Amino acid sequence: MAGNQIDANSKTNFNTVAGYTQIDIGSPGISGSVTSSGGGFDVTAAGNDIGGNSDQFTFGYQQRSGDFDVKVRLQGLDLTDPWSKAGLMARQSLNANSTHAAALATPSVSGCFFEARPILGWNLCLGQRAGELPRYWLRLKRTGSNFFGFASFDGSTWVQLGSVTMNMSDPFYFGLAVSSHTNAAATTAQFRNIGSPINPTLVNSLAPTSEPLGPSTRKTGLVISEIMYHPRDPATNGEFVEIFNSQAFWEILAATGSLAMSTSPFHPTR
Repeated sequence: MAGNQIDANSKTNFNTVAGYTQIDIGSPGISGSVTSSGGGFDVTAAGNDIGGNSDQFTFGYQQRSGDFDVKVRLQGLDLTDPWSKAGLMARQSLNANSTHAAALATPSVSGCFFEARPILGWNLCLGQRAGELPRYWLRLKRTGSNFFGFASFDGSTWVQLGSVTMNMSDPFYFGLAVSSHTNAAATTAQFRNIGSPINPTLVNSLAPTSEPLGPSTRKTGLVISEIMYHPRDPATNGEFVEIFNSQAFWEILAATGSLAMSTSPFHPTR
């Protein structure tokens, strides 16, 4: 109508306007929430885990039927636990032990992976990959009875995390799944750029733009990851040394009198 020329066969993505209904599955210890934010959705959740024989998490869902192919950018995920999880999920019902397929990400070096429960009481986890927040892209696709999970750094070039074949009748529940991996504390995931992929490219592997943090010696899993000396504005940004714990367990750094300091797994401490 404005008289601007549009090339033939032009395609683009538009931010979704459809909402997601919030439900806590498996009675997590802290009630979750799904709120619209920044052209996407923020999902806050507790819950012990997504996986095993049954799930405990917060789900923002829509009812769907038939095939689909949806991607999302995970802009942020609080490191409440190294195995906090957030991603796209399709599940048959809202019962805690429902069959499901999901493309999920964690907040740190645990990476992202495809997870499925094709039959009740049995869980499958495939294709773990490293990732880089806020550059995690996740994608979940259904073609008939086949479900595929993908990961990407740019939303265009994808690596397949895994796949599963299972029966899922219409209608089913599709949406945003988040678990903090602990009932005592919540995590918040920021989902952005939800939409259908345009001309996606499939590759065998993804090359990260930087090497992830890790140990520098066999003697310890701790590494000095950052040093701030003589900051420009010391009143608001003081000097610090950052230590990264690449181990899967807590490490005590200091304990003298009433002072105690420790660092959590896969997490930097200043």
